[in-house]
Amino acid sequence: MHSEKNPVNEKSTPLFLILKIVFSVGLLGWVAYKIELWKIAETLKDVQWFYLFPALLAFGASKLISSIRLNYFFRDIELRMSEWENIKLYWIGMLYNSVLPGGIGGDGYKTWYLQKYYSQISWKRIAKAIVIDRVVGLLVLCLLATVLGIVLFFHFLFLLLAGIFLAVIVYVILIYRYFPRFSKNILNTFMLSLLVQLFQLLSALFIMYALDVNVGFLSYFFLFLLSSIATIIPFTIGGAGMREMVFLYCSSWFAIDMYSGISMVFIFYLLSMAGSLPGIFHLFTPGVSASQTNEI
Repeated sequence: MHSEKNPVNEKSTPLFLILKIVFSVGLLGWVAYKIELWKIAETLKDVQWFYLFPALLAFGASKLISSIRLNYFFRDIELRMSEWENIKLYWIGMLYNSVLPGGIGGDGYKTWYLQKYYSQISWKRIAKAIVIDRVVGLLVLCLLATVLGIVLFFHFLFLLLAGIFLAVIVYVILIYRYFPRFSKNILNTFMLSLLVQLFQLLSALFIMYALDVNVGFLSYFFLFLLSSIATIIPFTIGGAGMREMVFLYCSSWFAIDMYSGISMVFIFYLLSMAGSLPGIFHLFTPGVSASQTNEI
C-alpha cells in the first residue's frame, strides 16, 4: 500500500546545502558592501532591549498559531495528533529550517517523522498537507502586502475593499479547485493565517520601538511583508540576506531609514533563531507511542 519510495529518506546532496550557505553569505556580503556598516553598529548599539522580549513573545505566538493551523490540515487527512505533540514537531521543524536547509529541512523532517509514526497514512498525503499549509500562509501574506500596498500607493478605500474581496475569492477557488480535501476548514485556516501575520507584524512593531522608529510604520510593515515573501525563495538559510536585500533596495521608495529597516529584519532573524531553540530539547524526546498511532 505504501511501497512508493519516500524521497525524505534519501540523502540530500551536500552541494545544495553548500550553495545555499554560499548564496546567503553572498547576499549578506553584498548588503554589507553597499552600506556603511558602522551605521548599522550605531543603530544596534542604541537598541532599547526591553522591547525585544515582547517582540519574541509575539513571534512565538505567531508560530504557535501556525502550528495549530497545520494541525487542521493534518486532521483533514485523518492524521490525529495532540496539539502538544504537533507543537513539539513544529518546533523541531523550525530548528531544521534554521540550521539545516535543503532536503533535510523542517518540512522534510515533519514528513519523515509522521510517516514513521503514522505509517498507515502515505507520505504523499502528509506532504500535501504540509504544502497546502505553506500555500495558505503565502496567500494571506500576499493579501496583507496587497492591502498595505493599496493603502500606501492609492489611498482609495474602494480599491482596498475590492482587493480584499478578490483575494478571498481567489483563495476559496484555489482551495476548492485544487485541494478539495482541505476545504472543510477553509475559514478557520484563513483566519489563523491572518493572525499569524498580524502577530509577526506586532513583533516587527516592537522591534521598531526598540530601534526608536516612530514614523512610517505602514511603509516598514509593507517592506517587512515583501521581505517575508522574498524569504520563501529556497536559496538561503532561514531567509538570511533576503530580507536585508529588500530593505537595501526598496527603502528609498518610501523615504524611510534604510539602516533602521536592515537592523529591524536582522534582529527579527535573530529572534526567529531564538524562537527555534526549544526544538533542540524536543528533538531527543521519544516519538508518539504505538497506542496513539493505533487510535487513528
